[in-house]
Amino acid sequence: IACREKCIQSARATINSISDFVATGMVSRLSTWYMLYFLFQAGLVPIICLLTDPTDPDSILWLNDIRTTRDLLSRTALTNRLAARCLTVFNRLSPALDSARSEDLGLGMWEGNFADEFLNDQFGGDMGAWDWENGDINWTM
Repeated sequence: IACREKCIQSARATINSISDFVATGMVSRLSTWYMLYFLFQAGLVPIICLLTDPTDPDSILWLNDIRTTRDLLSRTALTNRLAARCLTVFNRLSPALDSARSEDLGLGMWEGNFADEFLNDQFGGDMGAWDWENGDINWTM
């Protein structure tokens, strides 16, 4: 249980740190790459928590972390194709968070069934930077 709590706290701290950094307006191309790398992974933690126990008392905190992550990815996705791909995957994994409906439905009704969405997924097929056939990065982007 202590490891789980440390993981959740670290993920929340990462999400909040990135959110604070983005609020400064000093986001560069390099910082965007780092932001995506850490944000995507940190954003998965509250999703996993909701998958395992959607009725946990901390589920509201997890939802807030998911909303913050989604907001950051959405803003970055406007100008960054990798962020758009991360957002697509993140949205497939996370529960529907229509702000008006999430309070009405209650977390206990969310079953987290998303596996069917990945049956035909060609992950990374349109990411552009990664050359999947050769296992290399396309540095000419």
